[in-house]
Amino acid sequence: MTGLIEEYGAILHDVHTRGGAALGLFRPRLSHPPDKLRIDDSNFSIQRVGRNPNARLIVRASKEALGCLGLIVIAHISHCDTRVEPTELVVEHSGSAVRLLRISITHDTMSRGPLMKPVGYRYFPVRLHSLRPLADSGERSHVPYIGLERSIGEGFGDLEQSAVLANLLLDLSHPENDRLQVELQGENAVRHRIDLSWVLPGAIGFDLAVA
Repeated sequence: MTGLIEEYGAILHDVHTRGGAALGLFRPRLSHPPDKLRIDDSNFSIQRVGRNPNARLIVRASKEALGCLGLIVIAHISHCDTRVEPTELVVEHSGSAVRLLRISITHDTMSRGPLMKPVGYRYFPVRLHSLRPLADSGERSHVPYIGLERSIGEGFGDLEQSAVLANLLLDLSHPENDRLQVELQGENAVRHRIDLSWVLPGAIGFDLAVA
């Protein structure tokens, strides 16, 4: 099975060396997202902390893995008008509470009209200065989340929520980023929808948590 970094690592390098122009318009650069990949990062794990409604999922991963995760989210955004099937990411870390992470764009199932299609995507790096960048900017309604059923997670919401997450993951993976942890907390007071923390190597407790 192909790995996430193996599939998207070269594109991620281009994004961080050439900027948003590396992505150009969607489809010439990001092809139809694959059906299944393994997460080829030995640090990648997802643990659940607390109980509903205050539960949180902590995602621990390398910069490269988070950046590639952001790119696969963008690939789904770029093909969201075709109702593409979810990509299943197999989490190989033995200590991970989530063993399968499905990536998809949620749609309004009551809508009978045409699906919305983005016309393009540009990424401009933003330095992350705070632990809760979305909350500090006043953003609460488009915060991405993971829906959790037993050991299967599905993320990360609708088109806008997915775009917010993709930008954040690319910022976290940027070579000049020195923020090791961010937290996302939105208005997800719905059963099985859980807020997220993203943690990079070097953060306090990272090595202990994934040992």
